[in-house]
Amino acid sequence: MLKHYVVAGLLFVTFLRTDAQVIFNDNFAPTASTLWGNQQGNWTASGGVYYAQNPGNLVYNALPLNLANFVVDVDINNVGDAGIWLRSSYSPSTLQNGIILLIGGNGWGSGTRTPPAGRSLYWHILTNGSYSPEMGLVTNAFSSPGTQSAHIQVRVNGNVYSAFLNGATNPITSLTNSSYASGAVGLCDFSSQSFAHFVVQEFPNVLQVFPILSITTSQSRQITLSWQTNATGYSLNSSALLPSLAWNPVTNVPITSGRYFSLTLPAINAQFFQLEP
Repeated sequence: MLKHYVVAGLLFVTFLRTDAQVIFNDNFAPTASTLWGNQQGNWTASGGVYYAQNPGNLVYNALPLNLANFVVDVDINNVGDAGIWLRSSYSPSTLQNGIILLIGGNGWGSGTRTPPAGRSLYWHILTNGSYSPEMGLVTNAFSSPGTQSAHIQVRVNGNVYSAFLNGATNPITSLTNSSYASGAVGLCDFSSQSFAHFVVQEFPNVLQVFPILSITTSQSRQITLSWQTNATGYSLNSSALLPSLAWNPVTNVPITSGRYFSLTLPAINAQFFQLEP
């Protein structure tokens, strides 16, 4: 089991071993993998990048992999109106089904240049080609659409879809949805961006995701503990010793600030803290 212990301004983490394995890796040089379905958009690779020669709204290009729990990493050049298909499928009769993360978007591919066009991240749920309203919208993810590049990682774990931007520790947007248990991963291109180095890792079982507990100190001999608000079902405990057989619940009530809980306490002697489900 993975644990996080914090003391005196330091974060100690022991990592959970996983059985993740890379099942697909394409750097698009000198050409794209033949596994790409190229169902729509007439995609091609040139100079280590991959793009649709006929881009369009919700264009579908996926790999023949039926995945449940997985991680996707991709580099995107000149972000404008792109997408990553997740647990998806397509046929001429049923059209697109699945989850898509839109990158940039908000009309950039249709010619809109007024913010938030090209600057956003959000999710759609697709059912037979019809898409849901925007979900988990972040409108200021990109400051220079059309010229800015980005690294996107998406983690799909159980019913939770999480997107991470440029190597961030915390997701910039998340979606919880049970519509699709598995499906294909792929790319969507609705503007002039291109994709580079697409990697897929698979986890055979649902990963248990543990929240990170962090701590900061102040000159007034106080400590501030913080953890993400999506860490539901966890309680904060403390101990004067490590290892400890007796963790005591911290009864102080934390405050909420954005996506984080925070709690300020006096720095009295040595204290260790952990989050316990």
